[in-house]
Amino acid sequence: MKKINFFIFLFLFISGLSFSYGVDKEVFKNKCITEVENFMENPRNYRDTGEIEKVCKEYLNLEDNKNSKGFASVNFYLGLLHYLKGEYDKAEKYYLKALNIFEKTLPPNHPYLASTYLNLGV
Repeated sequence: MKKINFFIFLFLFISGLSFSYGVDKEVFKNKCITEVENFMENPRNYRDTGEIEKVCKEYLNLEDNKNSKGFASVNFYLGLLHYLKGEYDKAEKYYLKALNIFEKTLPPNHPYLASTYLNLGV
């Protein structure tokens, strides 16, 4: 049985599939937020933002509660990342996802709502 599990693991590892069983989703969320903030401060330090986006999307895939503040925050940061890259249609998509959750879960005068409205140009 151990040999079979090893070969399954090896296959997943070699084929490049994400093997996230037992991975703490908070690590992905925090890394996403930190990396987007770093990109915002020093965009010239990044040749490619694909790895940042990959980390953020991994969190979104791992999060079971699609109405959580964390889920909304990561969508907000993905929107910010695409906005900074000039990809405004993609940014809007993520901002709207975040806004939908923020409007349900936060009071109307919350700063997260204000920031999302501001970034959407509302």
